[in-house]
Amino acid sequence: MSVPSCEDFWQVAEFNGLIVEKIFETPAGALLRLARDGASNKPIILISAGIHGDEPETFAFSEYHGHGASESTFMVRKGDWKLIYHCNAPHQLIDLAKDPDELENLYDSEPKAASEMEADLRSVCDPDAENRRAHDFVDEQVQTIEKEKLSYAI
Repeated sequence: MSVPSCEDFWQVAEFNGLIVEKIFETPAGALLRLARDGASNKPIILISAGIHGDEPETFAFSEYHGHGASESTFMVRKGDWKLIYHCNAPHQLIDLAKDPDELENLYDSEPKAASEMEADLRSVCDPDAENRRAHDFVDEQVQTIEKEKLSYAI
């Protein structure tokens, strides 16, 4: 199966059983596909590590910088593996085929898989730099609120 071209950015297409809504290339050279599962209509983000080839290695990526979290968290899922990269906390590597309840952290016992998954993550972003950027954004918001004498809850 070939990878749809970046010219198909706005075209909705069927790809690997998913409904792909947007496709574009990241600065790191990966393809980003914004898709949704046809059955559940849940949004899915797929990343292609390579642009060329009939069957690119794809992975799902997500990040969280939200309310109630002191540091950012990133997730990469490829095949049966799931990496949860916590900034300033131990990372987690899960083999979802053997551990669907995500109870056993294999990060230290599976260094090869952990390294490959982290390389996929870093092909999309630098998690530590993004964490610093999120902190800077929050600091700017607090400064603006204090400068404007607005009320806020912490």
